[in-house]
Amino acid sequence: MDQIEKNVSVVIPTYNRAHVLKKTIPSYLQDVTLEVILVDDGSADSTRECVKKLHQHYKEVKYIRLKKHKGVTYARNAGISKASGEYVFFGDDDACLYEGTLLRLRNALETFPADIAGANGSYAANWSEIQHMEKYIKSYFTEPMKGRCVLDFNTGRQGHCKIEEVTEGLLVMASFMLKTELARKEKFDVRYLKRGGWEDIGYLLQHAERGSKEVYVPDAYEIDVPRYISKNGGFAEENVWGRLVYIIWNWHYLLNKHYDYLKRENYITISKTKSMLTLIKNLIQIIK
Repeated sequence: MDQIEKNVSVVIPTYNRAHVLKKTIPSYLQDVTLEVILVDDGSADSTRECVKKLHQHYKEVKYIRLKKHKGVTYARNAGISKASGEYVFFGDDDACLYEGTLLRLRNALETFPADIAGANGSYAANWSEIQHMEKYIKSYFTEPMKGRCVLDFNTGRQGHCKIEEVTEGLLVMASFMLKTELARKEKFDVRYLKRGGWEDIGYLLQHAERGSKEVYVPDAYEIDVPRYISKNGGFAEENVWGRLVYIIWNWHYLLNKHYDYLKRENYITISKTKSMLTLIKNLIQIIK
């Protein structure tokens, strides 16, 4: 049996999530993992000590610490600069990776004429869904994907579809893989506010606008652990209404930057103003 080549660098930004890392990081140590680069974005908790303990058990785990808390985009760019694998995969400190995901993503990049391969994802409601991830995935992802994107840019709402086959389309998930060389040519935009989200979609749009082909891959999943486990850390704003402002600002920035492309490719069919108002309405309903 041929030995599987380990040539994937996993880059994971982390911020004040020492209490979560021992639950999530081992899931990224898969057959093709060369290294897991944890980029500590200026944490004030025991992240450094936690990573040292992880390294004792998993030599692939590496650690970078940024002097100041600057946000996920800075952290990912720092991880890219240190990656030594042929491919780089972007993961999250509060999520677990489904077994075999990295190999499936790499196979898609090697087999299909694709530049970026993306996994699907969702939030688990309880820890048992993480422990029995295959059962959870089968019960949760049931509707087939329609169109070329799982995100509705008219409303900001994202569906959780079952990917039946490798499908070309605009990726929007935070978990995706591409060649390290390509990642170094196209860095994350650091102008997104660090607590507002949407920066991953913005990054994928940057690639799409430059002609990169993106594909969704079957049976590739990254599932976020329940929020009651991951709380009190990460890049989110503790104040719900404060976070809402960041989310709206980043959506506004994304639309201003990429609206012409989204409109031309028919990913959005309404004006920027209407999209903004629809997003705000939906966010307020969720908070209430």
